[in-house]
Amino acid sequence: MTELRRSLLLAASVSMSLFLLLGVAANQGALGTAQLDSPSAGIRAWSAQRPWLEDSLFLVERLFATQGLTVLTLVLVGFLLLRRQFRAGLLVLVVMLAARELSQYTKELFGRDRPVWQDTDFLHHASSYPSGHATGVAAFGGLVIVLAVLGARSRANLRPVAAVVTVVVLIVCADRLLLGRHYPTDLVGGVLLATSLVLVGTALVAPLLPARENSEGTSPVEVTPLAEDERVLSRSA
Repeated sequence: MTELRRSLLLAASVSMSLFLLLGVAANQGALGTAQLDSPSAGIRAWSAQRPWLEDSLFLVERLFATQGLTVLTLVLVGFLLLRRQFRAGLLVLVVMLAARELSQYTKELFGRDRPVWQDTDFLHHASSYPSGHATGVAAFGGLVIVLAVLGARSRANLRPVAAVVTVVVLIVCADRLLLGRHYPTDLVGGVLLATSLVLVGTALVAPLLPARENSEGTSPVEVTPLAEDERVLSRSA
């Protein structure tokens, strides 16, 4: 378990370091970030020529804004508490709260201006890096995957969950580009921040992963110290 926790925290530190490095580079247009962000004006121009998209884009924006994610978080926490999964509920609550607060704090820290081509309806004035939508949805999706891992009896059951989470995160990120709210690096930064928080939360709050079934569908056999001692005695006899 110690090794697992150490690995999770190491991965979290790498993700957080990349998040900070990307934020500095994006503000300076360094390390290829300018080239990565350059298509975003064209993406917004493409969606602006298709007004039938607007209602769907604003719907996604509202659903995964702070209020929408708060509702989703409370529903998930309530479900976990009803099932008496208190550690899992605490994990979700702590990580989602940290994602909201840290995304706002780092927005102020980096102070990156919004794209000048963003949609003028419901104009956003807060700093651009990282995307709060991307941070929130990636954190929530990551927690759903973690909970699926904790409760799964087979790896096959995890694939649909991971696929749905990936699609939702991509839809929200595409929404931010199509409305011109963010640069691509803002979205990558939000996902990196969320990944770091989910990994830290998993390492500190929910460190015990249950055994999963192996690929043949049979539960792995756990050797107890007593069984190990009996095996040694039988060999010596």
